[in-house]
Parts: sequence; structure tokens; C-alpha cells
Amino acid sequence: MRWHYSKTMPAAMKRIGVWEGDRFVGAVLYGHGSGGSTDGRKYGFDRTGHIAELVRVALAPNRVHSTSKVVAISIKMISRSDRGLKMLISFADFAGQEHIGTIYQASNWLYIGEYNSSGNCIINGEEVHPRTVGARYKSRSIEYLRKHVDPTAYYVKTIKHRYAYPLCKEARKVLEGMAQPYPKKQAQVV
Repeated sequence: MRWHYSKTMPAAMKRIGVWEGDRFVGAVLYGHGSGGSTDGRKYGFDRTGHIAELVRVALAPNRVHSTSKVVAISIKMISRSDRGLKMLISFADFAGQEHIGTIYQASNWLYIGEYNSSGNCIINGEEVHPRTVGARYKSRSIEYLRKHVDPTAYYVKTIKHRYAYPLCKEARKVLEGMAQPYPKKQAQVV
């Protein structure tokens, strides 16, 4: 949690620790994702069991190996440990962090477009993560929140860049038909 900008720990089905010698320098986590991100039916697979989401890469800033190398090794590890996986998916948080998915581009993931979703909730002027909303108020429903917590509560729309990594020929064929050019960082005007 200390090495990731969100300072949160997502649910994960596979946790891969990253060590350099005897020094722990981070982790790569894979999970089932949220909001149906790993629903295989979108790609012609079974609903569950064929897709995992790379849900977190959190690495110490003063390590020896590059993030893309760590991700590449983690891909080999998860594909060997779970032979049923056909592809991996992940998201770069553009709206919240202006990430374009540089680590995915460096690791040869395929870019399959933007994903628009509800982001954090604004409650009483405070930006609150949806998991925190659910834990704090026992509901994420905007109707419930407006009725019982803050009549002006709303969710902020967010844009994420969606990347996929095929683990078999079948997935590569599907994903290559969806692939788009990588997004680029916008030049800053000074």
C-alpha cells in the first residue's frame, strides 16, 4: 500500500511478491476485477475462469529491475500456475492520474480502448472511493446516498485505458481484432 498512489489494497486471487536478493521491493496482484471486467463472454469465452485482471503493481522506487520486467515475469508466473487463463486485462487510470498505460505498452499488451465508468463519489464535498462509500454507508446507491446522507451526492465519471494480454492463440486472434493504437501523453504547454 505504501508504494501505490491509491494507498489501497484490492482483492486479489494471486499475489506475487517481488524480491531483489533478500529485500522485498513490491508486489504484483491479479484478481477477478470489478464491474464485470473479467467476464469472458465479451471475448467469446466462458463467463468466469478465463480472464484475470492485473489489479495492482506496487514497487519500491529504488529497486534495480524495471516495472515492465517485473510485469513480464509475473505474466509468466501466473500463466504457468493457472493453465485455464486465456488472457489478462488491466486498466490505466487516465481521468484520475493521467496514466496512459506506459507499463503495458512497454510489456507489449494490446490496447483495446477507453473504458468509461463511475469513479469516486462526492459526498458532503469529500471525494470518497466507492468501496469506502459501501463500507461507511452500507450502500453505494446514489439514490440511497441522496436520501440518507447528502442530497447533492454524485459519482464522478472516470476514463480508464483498457489493455489486454493474450495467453493463447485463441485470445490473440480475438484481441488483435479489437486492438487500437496506443494512447500517447499530451504535450504540456508551458
